[in-house]
Amino acid sequence: GPVPRLAVVGDDYDFRISATNDGNAAFFGTLVLTDEIPAGLTVNAVNENGFTCTPNVGPLVGPVTVVCELVYTESSPLEPGVRSPVVVFNTTVTATGPINNTVTVSSPDANIADPEPANDTITYGVESTDPGDSADIRVLKRVDRASLPAGDVLTFELEIVNDGPQPATTVTLSD
Repeated sequence: GPVPRLAVVGDDYDFRISATNDGNAAFFGTLVLTDEIPAGLTVNAVNENGFTCTPNVGPLVGPVTVVCELVYTESSPLEPGVRSPVVVFNTTVTATGPINNTVTVSSPDANIADPEPANDTITYGVESTDPGDSADIRVLKRVDRASLPAGDVLTFELEIVNDGPQPATTVTLSD
């Protein structure tokens, strides 16, 4: 979802889901990602990235449950510390207020039991607002010259611009 966790009604955002094998043994079986798309989001497209997702043709108007499955075999498992491919949901925000997207990972036929079921569900929340209710921040970065001899100092100028319509508070820039 969007970072920071702010969204504007009518704008598109990508939500990305995946699973990581946090165990110390290879996983094989069917990896299932169940995404509870909430009211306030419409899924325009799904990039399955190797998974098979149902339903997978948009628009999908929330609330809707999308189930994505990928089969790992004993000869091609999900190794410890490795993340699955990422499923990308291109969404449009359709309502104001809190929007909480919940994903659960499971497997009906795993080769080993999940020792940590408490970490199998995650919720990503955003706060959505009307288009006229937010600041529109952008950053400009300029350099004082196009080329630089070895050992010389190059100066960069950073400018934060708020295209409005609302004031921006607590703006942080990392470069």
